[in-house]
Amino acid sequence: MFQSYRNQQATNKAPKPLTRRAVSEAFAMIGKEVNIALGTHSMRKTRGYHLYQSTKDIARVMKMLRHSSEGVTLRYIGVTQDDVDKDFVDLEI
Repeated sequence: MFQSYRNQQATNKAPKPLTRRAVSEAFAMIGKEVNIALGTHSMRKTRGYHLYQSTKDIARVMKMLRHSSEGVTLRYIGVTQDDVDKDFVDLEI
């Protein structure tokens, strides 16, 4: 993870990675600036959604998110049965 600015300034200590709390607070601060609810969890979900949209590989998304069920992963990233049905209709071979 990126080194925190504060830790880079400490000359007597080795740099440490940012804490989860610091990352969460940074996302919340940016979200506040752009007027959207933004957090580490929503970023995780967004990453899973975009990986699925680009690859359509649910097993890969499940592995990334450490889920054990396709249904749970699809619900988590916001893919509905209507989306899956549309993919089948749109599929051209």
